[in-house]
Amino acid sequence: MIHARKTMPPKKLSATADDLRKIGTTAVAASLIGVFLSEHRLLTAYAFLVGVIIWSIGIFLTQEE
Repeated sequence: MIHARKTMPPKKLSATADDLRKIGTTAVAASLIGVFLSEHRLLTAYAFLVGVIIWSIGIFLTQEE
């Protein structure tokens, strides 16, 4: 993952990081809604965990200006 920071152009890296943060946030929100509307607790927990991981990768790839 660190290799991607060195090889990708800054604009593309910024766009990818932004997309990953949005995907992660959406997955976390969907899992929180799923807690109340779904009986599949394990699937909801996995969606939450994957969302947090994807969001964290997006945060890691975000470059400070």
